[in-house]
Amino acid sequence: MGYATTFEFAEGISFGDTVIFGDDAELISTATSYTKLKEIIRLSSVAPDSKIRISLDLKCTNPGNAYAKVYVNGIAVGAEHWKADAAYATFTDDITFTDFTIGDKIQVYGYKSGAGAACVIRNFRICGYTAGFKVG
Repeated sequence: MGYATTFEFAEGISFGDTVIFGDDAELISTATSYTKLKEIIRLSSVAPDSKIRISLDLKCTNPGNAYAKVYVNGIAVGAEHWKADAAYATFTDDITFTDFTIGDKIQVYGYKSGAGAACVIRNFRICGYTAGFKVG
């Protein structure tokens, strides 16, 4: 799987479209129920009420549907996104953290439906505006 990427903020963050950190590699899954596909782990504390925009590209191969949802620490926090064809679509979720701490995990889970189909995810990104950050 493509998870266990890490990043670190130097200061607080607010909603925005600037990519702060990302795992852009394409990942193909044939899971038939929600399964963790990518994960980014926080390495430093951040100001309370920090706001981030999670962005991901999703597509489905063959006839069927692909589904994806953003989680934090194994708990769903984003909308369910789905795609029924082989062209990528970009989806975003805006998340506000009231208690975002070191070691927290921002994750994308996904699955597919349909024989021969696959859920394909790429460009799993954390976006926003911050005065400083460090990739670890």
